[in-house]
Amino acid sequence: MKPLMPILVGAALVIVSQGTFAVVTEERVSRTYIAKLPMDVAVQTNVREDGVHFTFTVRKKPDPSRYYQGSIKIRKDKTLVVECPIHPTVEGGTSTYEFVVAPGFLDDSDFDLFHGVEEKGTPLPGGQQYHFNLQEFSQSKAPH
Repeated sequence: MKPLMPILVGAALVIVSQGTFAVVTEERVSRTYIAKLPMDVAVQTNVREDGVHFTFTVRKKPDPSRYYQGSIKIRKDKTLVVECPIHPTVEGGTSTYEFVVAPGFLDDSDFDLFHGVEEKGTPLPGGQQYHFNLQEFSQSKAPH
């Protein structure tokens, strides 16, 4: 049974410290939903000899209190193989995340983008987690 709102995956309540709570909401992002994000995100792919090269470019809105963290979760047949942070190249208000994934690992793998707020350089509790399925954003037609 498919959910009525496939974009919204869920929300997690995180206990930050005794008596303090934070909400982290999660959303799965499709190609059609990407334009509705609260930041400008551009996705480019290029099939290379070593795999599919992804470039996620995030242009921050004019609010300097916002910050972003990227990571990838590589899965094979729904089994997590590796999860690691992706550090961006930052120029002005643009953060660029780049990585290469073998075509056989695209189906169940995600690029995750966490969108939070900070005050005086300190991240505040809570935020928004976006999941981009790599197969959906790939132009790869390579066999798995």
